[in-house]
Formats: sequence, structure tokens, C-alpha cells
Amino acid sequence: MIVLIVFLLVFFILLLGMAAFEFARYSLCCQQFQHCVDIAALGGAAGLASAQTTDQAVAQASALNTAKWMMEQNYILDTSLLNKTNWTTGSTIPTMPLIKNTANMNFTWVDPETGNPTAVPGDQKIFRVSGAYAYPPLVGSWIGLGNNALGAVVAIGNGGGTMLDVVLCFDLSGSIDDSTKITMVERYSPSVGNTIYRKVAEGTLYTATNETSPTGTGFNALYPFAMNGASYGQFSSQRRGQTQNQRAPYTSPAGGQTFTDVVVNLDENDTFAGGTFGGLSFPSYQVLVEAARGNLESITVANNASVPYASMGVTPQTGYYRTYWEQAQIHRHPLYDAQASSANFFQIITNSTNAHLGLVGFSSDENTTYSQPAIESGANHTFPVPPVAGNIPTSANVSCPIPYVQLDPTPGSAGNNLAAVSAKLPLPPTLPSTVVPQLTAYGSTDINGALNQAMNMLTRSTPSYYKDPTYWPTNNNRARIGARRAIVLFTDGLPTINTGPLYGQDGSTTAQKAGQCSIPIYCIGLAQVSSLLPGMNATLGTIATNSGGKLYVIPPGAGQAAALNRAFADIARSLVALVR
Repeated sequence: MIVLIVFLLVFFILLLGMAAFEFARYSLCCQQFQHCVDIAALGGAAGLASAQTTDQAVAQASALNTAKWMMEQNYILDTSLLNKTNWTTGSTIPTMPLIKNTANMNFTWVDPETGNPTAVPGDQKIFRVSGAYAYPPLVGSWIGLGNNALGAVVAIGNGGGTMLDVVLCFDLSGSIDDSTKITMVERYSPSVGNTIYRKVAEGTLYTATNETSPTGTGFNALYPFAMNGASYGQFSSQRRGQTQNQRAPYTSPAGGQTFTDVVVNLDENDTFAGGTFGGLSFPSYQVLVEAARGNLESITVANNASVPYASMGVTPQTGYYRTYWEQAQIHRHPLYDAQASSANFFQIITNSTNAHLGLVGFSSDENTTYSQPAIESGANHTFPVPPVAGNIPTSANVSCPIPYVQLDPTPGSAGNNLAAVSAKLPLPPTLPSTVVPQLTAYGSTDINGALNQAMNMLTRSTPSYYKDPTYWPTNNNRARIGARRAIVLFTDGLPTINTGPLYGQDGSTTAQKAGQCSIPIYCIGLAQVSSLLPGMNATLGTIATNSGGKLYVIPPGAGQAAALNRAFADIARSLVALVR
């Protein structure tokens, strides 16, 4: 009896020990599978956040591939998951596979505001992964489970971006196109039917105008030109438009620096060497001048304007006017580079997070429109009117808006504002196209005013630091409760004017208040001349430090466009905080 009792005790203790061992092993499998699912979910979210593409479908495909890769790099109980996961679309936990050490995985996209699966692409910001793993008991036959028994292990993981309300302050002061390659020309006729072109200067706007100030020149490559300035000669505004139905002959002053036209070198060389743009030939700067004036739209118009097109090697035809003005926008630097980088920035954070976007364009004022003359008042000039006017001058006065888009607190993708921001920060399209209003380079640099406009969108109560509440008569209350807030400031200069509340125009005090409100300001300073770097580091560095943000300073020289892209992409990664 004693031997039998001892034997039974040992047998039962052994069985209990094996059962306890199996349970502990199963628990460890559950923990490891949950970790693998979490890693896959967060990896998918990280893949979405790091996908440097403006195509959301491509970004989501990248997220799924990243999730799969992350999942299959892991082990469960020393067994690799490589080639042992099956992925399908679904919002529920999948059935357990019938093959041991394999997993069935479902993935879906979830609305971060409701927590529910969604088929609306703009609301698909949380990457949810659920899985079922076939666990093979190690001692199943010993504890009565059978030789082929499998245990189900299930797990759910979420990964995605937080709610994000971000406002971009975009510098549109006069110096923002100072790196544009131009040719300054005096076009005149010493006798009727005889047109002469005299090249006055060429190179970048900054060098061609003999500018020395580190904050750049107010002279612009496109409307409004703001051409008058003693440092670079005298623009003959009274002769603008002397092109069609020839007016009185004019003789250029001997040795004078008078000029009548400024054209963008579409080949981006200091000296225009010609090329084909939009399917049309532009062999010389003289052709740029006549195309910009609209004098190459037909042989009749060219003859009436005394254009020597035969000696230029071109045949007048419809499209020269439109092609020049569209192409000229693409070659404005660094304005176009900043446009492209900003557009990609907005698209990337929209792909990655539940983002709501705002935009404050700034120069001397925010949210305004400048109207400037395109030709001499009363000049006898017929503009070629393209099918869609947009950024192409079609009348004696040209309207140049400074873009402004309020944050929209409407929940979900309905309040995203990407379409509204993209319409205000356009990328000039390829011909033929629907043309959108051009961005304007004009005026001074109002950094503090822009920051206050952004703060006014992002703060949910009237800030106490507004010394004069009537200055900002109504508070916008545009930020969402629980959203992460941020300001991105892009500028090519230093503050030269202030339309904000009565504080220093350098923006440092406003940045302190932003820091107190947990609103970091990410500053991108693009210097077009080396002498600007010390002041830019000091001023923008203080704004970034006071607000808890970060400073990016891009020195002059080759590679600025790529450096701008890297800066905006780095900010996007900083803002896309992953949540579970």
C-alpha cells in the first residue's frame, strides 16, 4: 500500500508538473505572440509614417509590407515565423490555422477618433492587426490532449498616428525668389518697325540688381514686379505695354540703365542659352521677352509689335504666352522649392496621421491680396486670354493673393483641409492644365504677425498675452481637444515688420507663449546669402528654443531643394508620434 501510494503520488505530481509546465509554456507563447502582433502593428504605422510618397494607397501598401516583414522577423518559443503567416483583410480575429507554429493574420484600418474600422481613406490612420496562432503542446499526449492537439493563441494590436493640428507659416516676402535666374532687358524702337534689345543685367535676382543687404531685394521675377530701385537702375514703367499697335519710337539714353522687361531664364543658367519648354522653342532671351508680352501668339500680332521673329528663328503661334508664364513659376527659387517641399509635407502627414492643416502665408500682411499693374496705364495692348486665366496676366492689373487657410475643427478627414491648402500652395502644372493663382513674392517679412495668426488658430481660449484684445477681435478656437498641436515656420530672411500684438518683431515672446501652451515651433531658415546665417541662427534659434521646437538652417549653395525636403520630412517624422 505504501509503495502504491508513493507511486500514485509521484505519478500525479509528475502530471501536475507537466501540466504546469505546459500552461507556463502556453502563457509565454501568448505573451510572445502579443508582442509580435504589437510589433507588426507599430511597424505598419511606422511604415505609413515614413513612406515618403504623396499617394496614400502606396503609403498604405508600404505599411502592410512593413507589418508583414516585422512579424516574420520574430520567433515564438524559438520557432521562426518566417513564411509562416497568412495575411487577409478583416476586422475580426481570424480562425486558428490547422498547421502548428503558423498564424492567420487579419489587418484593417481604424478611425482614431471613433476607434471603429473605416472604409474612408482619409480616416484610415490606425493600423489594426489581429491574429490567431496554432500552439502545439509539448507534452500534450502525456496530459491527455492527444498527439495532434493544437491550442489557439489570439492577439490584437493597434498602431498609428495621433491627432495632429498643424499650421504652416510660409514666407512670401519679396526676397523669396531672389535665387531666380533672370535677364533684365531694355526693348526699344529707334524707328518704326525696328526693335532693338539691350541686355542690362543677368544672373540671379540678387546679383543682377546689385543687392547687398542680407535680407535680400524686394525686386521680383513675376507680378508684382516692384521693379523701381536705385541700386539696379530705373524700370521704365511708362513703356510697359509698348508692344502691339506700335507707339511712338524711343531712343535709349546713352549709357543708361533703363530697362523695360525682366524675364525668367527658363533654363536656369545665368546667361539664357535657349531650350524647348512646353513643346515650344525659346532660342534666346529676346524670345522670352516677346513671349512674356504676348507678342508671339500670331504672325499678325508679331508684325504689329515689330517683332523680328524670323531672325529669332521662331514662328509665332498660340501658346507662347501661356507657356512662358507657367514655366516661369516653376523656375522661381527658392519659392518653388519651398512650395514643393510644403506640398509633400502636408500630404505625408495627412497619409500618416489624423491631421488637420492650416496655412498662413505672410509678407507685409497676412490674408490679403495685392493688385499691381501689368502694363502702363492706358497702353494699347491686347492680352492673349488663355482658356483658364489663373496665374497668367489677362488684364492691365494682376491680383496676387497671400494664401490663408483656417484650421477646420470638423472631426475626421472632413476637417483635414488638404484640398484647401493644396489650392493655396499650388505646384505649377504641366501643359495643358488648369491654372491656379500664383504665389506672390512681395513685401516685408512679418514673422511675429504670422506666428500670432497661427497661435490664434491653435489656442482654445483668448491668450492673456494679447495686450490689445481688439487687435485680434475674435478668437478662432479651431484646435481639437486632445490633438497634438504644432507650428512650422518657413522663411528665407529675418523679421523686418510686425503686425502682431505689441511685442518685439523677432517673435521670441510669442514663441515663449507657444511653449507654455505646448505648441512647438519648428523653424526652417533658408539663407540665400552667407551673411544672413548668424542672424538667422540667432533669431530662429530663439523661437525654436523658446517654444520647444527645433531649428533647421539651410546655407546657400547647391542642394538647397534637397535640404528643404529633408527638413520638412524630418519635421513630419517628429510630429507623427505613434500611439497604441
